[in-house]
Amino acid sequence: MALVRAMVAECLLQRVPWSATDSSSVGRKLENDQNARPAEKAALRDLGGECGAIQAVETALKSIAEENGSVELEEFEVNGTARIMVLAIDRTRLLKELPESFNESGRVVEAPNNNNPTVSSGNGGFGGFGAGNFSRPEMPPPFPLPLPLPVPVNHKVRSEDDDLKDVEALLSKKSFKEKQQSRAGEELLDLIHRPTAKEAATAAKFKSKGGSQVKYYCRYLTKEDCRLQCGAHFACTKRHFRRLIASHTDVSLGDCSFLDTCRHMKTCKYVHYELDMADAMMAGPDKALKPLRADYCSEAELGEAQWINCDIRNFRMDILGTFGVVMADPPWDIHMELPYGTMADDEMRSLNVPSLQTDGLIFLWVTGRAMELGRECLEHWGYKRVEEIIWVKTNQLQRIIRTGRTGHWLNHSKEHCLVGIKGNPEVNRNIDTDVIVAEVRETSRKPDEMYAMLERIMPRARKLELFARMHNAHAGWLSLGNQLSGVRLINEGLRARFKASYPDVDVQPPSPPRASTMETDNEPMAVDSITA
Repeated sequence: MALVRAMVAECLLQRVPWSATDSSSVGRKLENDQNARPAEKAALRDLGGECGAIQAVETALKSIAEENGSVELEEFEVNGTARIMVLAIDRTRLLKELPESFNESGRVVEAPNNNNPTVSSGNGGFGGFGAGNFSRPEMPPPFPLPLPLPVPVNHKVRSEDDDLKDVEALLSKKSFKEKQQSRAGEELLDLIHRPTAKEAATAAKFKSKGGSQVKYYCRYLTKEDCRLQCGAHFACTKRHFRRLIASHTDVSLGDCSFLDTCRHMKTCKYVHYELDMADAMMAGPDKALKPLRADYCSEAELGEAQWINCDIRNFRMDILGTFGVVMADPPWDIHMELPYGTMADDEMRSLNVPSLQTDGLIFLWVTGRAMELGRECLEHWGYKRVEEIIWVKTNQLQRIIRTGRTGHWLNHSKEHCLVGIKGNPEVNRNIDTDVIVAEVRETSRKPDEMYAMLERIMPRARKLELFARMHNAHAGWLSLGNQLSGVRLINEGLRARFKASYPDVDVQPPSPPRASTMETDNEPMAVDSITA
């Protein structure tokens, strides 16, 4: 390598005045040199290998550029072949590639392993590099050199803009003191955002015990496609779907946009799906496992579900007491044809929601133009909006919905839930995220994940749902709506107040079981609210 580097350096130094050259020109010149010794030819062949002298020259140029930066290189392509262009050289640094038997003064210096190191001092030339020649270890005399005038080192002339850029770069750099302050600030932010031991312990309460029972869906949907795509005899162990092909189904039309929510499945010509339960039947029934739920609240504390069939617009809210959590999915008038009745804006504002809470959270589902109206209602009822939850809707095949039944201009694939706060409730912060990804079911039915989330945010608190249906009935919740089945009240105090206000309404069950711990603990609060 050292021998080839010296040969390349001499070849470049001969170009006076300097002009750019490429690796192929240098390689051909060295390869065709009649004065080259066999050792030099062999060095070129050994370093270049099958690619020849050009590869050896390029390797030497890259080595010189990396070690002392005496050459400025640029890669380019010729007919798909990469080559190197030598744009400029630093003669002072490049002279260091020559043997030690030659120095800038043209004098002979003692070189090892050489009995006759002589250098002829030329008149003129760069650094004494004139018409004479010199000998060096393992190399013949160099190529004859011309007698030029001294040439300055090739360098780019700096402009005033370059100086200004350098000054700006220096000014923008942080000082040592600023770096120390920045590091201290980053460490402080890390400590602030790191959860405390109490927060970590609180979050641990809400984690499922006994491991996860999540079952994943196969990306290929059906078992047939799974075997075909994987090239296996058996499908994978994930959940699969089965195509429903009826006599009226036209497979060429593809999948139905609404899938299992289609309202005309008996006549729809598109392909529908159902969950393939063959694997579950072959494997036998699952082992009886206790429901994997967090131990933050027992079933006895939650109590049974309660509901009241009523018209919320004129129902006496004051008999219910106060609640820690209120969730509402109002029938907003969004100027679309809906399969249920809607309420006017003024009717929404006039609801007696303020009497339901003194310290608590409200979760208000909104859509379309009702987003702004919902914010107005929260402010009118005495709440401050603090968060917003987004429900990203997926279909039966666990894909994002792209063709929905709502939306004036775009198909809606999500819904919003405004979160308002009143007073100073005691809540668990930073337990959940503000995004829920869940499957769409019946019209206007919200994801069940909301109930678990609200229980984690305010465990053991009384919870009320407005505009509920029977599928909304959950343990620990009181539901109000005009699509519920009668009246079911378990709490004795609430039953007594309801019968006093509505004596003609039948209340189930006739003899209620013992009230839950949560209802008993919150009963004084409810009584105080009414007497107030």
